[in-house]
Amino acid sequence: MNPTTHVVPMSDWSPLRHDAPMPGMEHRLEDFLRAPVAAAFFVLAQRNDLSADDLADPATACTAASTALRELNPWSGTAPTARTAAVDAAQCLRPLVRSVLADARNAWWQAPLRREAQLLLTGHEDHQPAPEAVPVPTGAIAAWETYAQKPLRSLITSSELSVPPGEPIRSSAHAELACGAGDWHPHYPVRQQRLHIGE
Repeated sequence: MNPTTHVVPMSDWSPLRHDAPMPGMEHRLEDFLRAPVAAAFFVLAQRNDLSADDLADPATACTAASTALRELNPWSGTAPTARTAAVDAAQCLRPLVRSVLADARNAWWQAPLRREAQLLLTGHEDHQPAPEAVPVPTGAIAAWETYAQKPLRSLITSSELSVPPGEPIRSSAHAELACGAGDWHPHYPVRQQRLHIGE
């Protein structure tokens, strides 16, 4: 077991998660159908014959979300068209979306950040500051930070998912790696460190 460390909270990596108070079902339904990544998530689920029961598995949901993110890569020239197509294609999937959102097993999508269950994945040759050495951001945001949408010196953690006893550690960060989303291409083996995120 790795030691518990307190670090500055950064991110939860889950593209379906937000911290706003949970609105009524119809409002949530419309929010998901308007959000390109959420729409692409459900289009991908329908394309692969994933049921609401399948999507209640956190590992499956995270993998589908990461794949949807990859398909909507904002750095590709087709991103605007892909976003529009995903939102349009999701409109006929209202029954599936409603079933998934109404499933109590998916309450973790809207749950507060689990500060005590964060994972830091570090590639073999990654040069990152030690968790206890990450500075608290102060002052004006630099131009690069606005462009990158993250602080210059930061650690990005991911919430550890609940899995049956005996199964490997899982998080949405693992799904990101498996699906090739993002621009992180670590040298393996990847280290896994459990962290407690400070207030």
